[in-house]
Amino acid sequence: MMVCIITDLPDLVVLELFSYFKPVECIYFFFDFDERWNSLLNEKQFVANVNYLSLLSSSTFDYICSRVLPRVSSNIISMSINGNFMDGCQLRKIFHNLSFSKLKKLKLLCVLEPDDFELCFKQTSNLTDLTVNNVNESAAEQFSSVIYKYLHTLTKFECRDKLNLKLNANCHYSLTTVTLCLQSICDLWILFNYLPWLECLQIGFNFEYKMNDDECSRFESCYNGSLVHELVPRLTHFKMISTMPQIDYSIFDRVIQSMIYLQSLSFDYRVHVSRSYHRSVSGLQLAQTLYPLANLTHLEFRLSVRVELGQDISELFLTYQCQWSNISWHVDDVTKLFYVYTRPWMKSVSFTIFDYDRSRNIEMNNFQDVTLLCLFTTASLDRVIKHFPSITHLKLSTTSYQSPSFSTMEERLRTLQHCVHLSIFAHFAALFRTTVGSFT
Repeated sequence: MMVCIITDLPDLVVLELFSYFKPVECIYFFFDFDERWNSLLNEKQFVANVNYLSLLSSSTFDYICSRVLPRVSSNIISMSINGNFMDGCQLRKIFHNLSFSKLKKLKLLCVLEPDDFELCFKQTSNLTDLTVNNVNESAAEQFSSVIYKYLHTLTKFECRDKLNLKLNANCHYSLTTVTLCLQSICDLWILFNYLPWLECLQIGFNFEYKMNDDECSRFESCYNGSLVHELVPRLTHFKMISTMPQIDYSIFDRVIQSMIYLQSLSFDYRVHVSRSYHRSVSGLQLAQTLYPLANLTHLEFRLSVRVELGQDISELFLTYQCQWSNISWHVDDVTKLFYVYTRPWMKSVSFTIFDYDRSRNIEMNNFQDVTLLCLFTTASLDRVIKHFPSITHLKLSTTSYQSPSFSTMEERLRTLQHCVHLSIFAHFAALFRTTVGSFT
């Protein structure tokens, strides 16, 4: 009888075998069988792209840190770590005494200690792409200091947390792609002044932020729109998320019109209007705002406009439809907001519904492209899921702990997740955060 040893299997059979396991399982079961198997693991990018160091048992994590990482750290190109599923010291275990000389891309979620965060920089010499979100709020100032100490080494940076914008006039920054949560619209001028190589910019704002008269005056004095195309001549992609009434439309108009080289523009903007504007912004006004963007080839947006009782919504929508054919609208009677948005829906932007049953015209729209949905009431959850067939992330923001629907929520969410493969995050109770799923 012929005996076959697993290490003698042909390459194609081994690669087929890998397909039956998760990447971390392949590393745990098959790493160091021999050099050929290690080479095949590397061929599948399990060694070069390490995106599985979260949600591991302590024994598996310790094995990878003690046996695998010391052997492969110098070959790792990208790494993703979610601190939500790790002990505080585990980030230190990964980077302690190891050199990640080829690591170019690092994604960190939920980092507690600024010292551990800085260790990531110290142990990497070629890091150019950094994403860090959900840092410890109580140490935000220390995190800001670490980030801006090393920011000049990066070409791509993303952080959606509240950080103080500190840029050094003596540093030469090479950043081309930036995603930031700004503390003020005036910070935009700082970015333009210090980041001459900027090509893609995405900004958002804190929910607490709102321009006052002093800041409007400050913006008027510091923001020179005529110089923007000279300061950032490569800026071709811009995205802005401002879903609270934070920024006056006159400011929005001035910012957009200053970026004359834009090729791609995306915004999710809740209009705030001063006395110098009509209460609602029409499609014609928006078209005038976009008129200087002669190079614009891609436009996607959602505009949220406050409407008055008895206002003719169809007439307002017609002003947009005359400018763009690929748009839809609905009115939320809870918030008294008119939403007009382009189709298909924007990628990586959450579609928000306060009350599905009190939203006019919503059933007339096609939401096949929506993958992220934020829902503020669970009463119509089943109908919402049916109307949004492609959602992969559902964020439930209800705070009604005593409602009848809440008592049966866990079972309903389990059923939905099983049927339509949802990844669900509900922030109203820790129970659902752990037993239902996670919002990634």
